[in-house]
Amino acid sequence: MNFKSKSSIGEALILTLFDIANYLTKNSEIIALEGELTVQQWLVLMQIADSSHFPQPRPRPAGAGMHASEIADARGVSRPAVSAVVTTLLRKGLVRQRENPDDRRHKTLKITVKGRRALEQIEPLRQKVNAAFFDDIPADEMKQVHRFLQDWLTRLWHQDDTATATAATVNEKQAEKTK
Repeated sequence: MNFKSKSSIGEALILTLFDIANYLTKNSEIIALEGELTVQQWLVLMQIADSSHFPQPRPRPAGAGMHASEIADARGVSRPAVSAVVTTLLRKGLVRQRENPDDRRHKTLKITVKGRRALEQIEPLRQKVNAAFFDDIPADEMKQVHRFLQDWLTRLWHQDDTATATAATVNEKQAEKTK
């Protein structure tokens, strides 16, 4: 591909990532079904289980549990969306929550034994699919791509408030034009 500007490289990169995300989502749906979960339930459950492969915007002590707001921030999704997934995981008995005695609004989420079993049930298929994804890609290339994506994600976390404010301003201006 012949890029004319940094902007066109960025656009191509984002469109490629969308295509990769679609491909991964399709395969993840099959994997999640192995544990009778949706993709979002599986991802939230892995995050609550302290999966070492999940990037975190802020460091957390191992085994400390998570708040739904931390999951929303880390995954870049809305708090109501995470809350709906957490409610389902609680109903299925895959996670438990504890209220903070000082602030009852803050509830810490932890995985249950049943939740760990669901992840263990999914694991063999997940490993098989991941191995097929990366079978013929050299490890050094994978590390390089991972490092780039991790750095980019860290920048996005730091830019998130600015980007959200900018998008809100654009939406307000568009709404004013349609009046």
